[in-house]
Amino acid sequence: MTSEQQRSTSIEETIKSQERELAITETLWDQVLTAFKGIQKELQEDARIRGMSNRYMTSMPSVAPRTGSVKPPDFSTAPK
Repeated sequence: MTSEQQRSTSIEETIKSQERELAITETLWDQVLTAFKGIQKELQEDARIRGMSNRYMTSMPSVAPRTGSVKPPDFSTAPK
């Protein structure tokens, strides 16, 4: 095999690898989007059951609040 053929083969293998990675990435993002839509639907149904309006749901921020910012209770100062 000549160096030109080796280079051509290497380029083809790189392109195939990148195409495979792209296909996997697209599939994973499709799954994430599907899961997100399912969660969103469940939240809307839960809100409907609890008596909240759809108008309220659409005005909510698209990013969930961070729960890590809430301080846990300090049990060291609690009476024994």
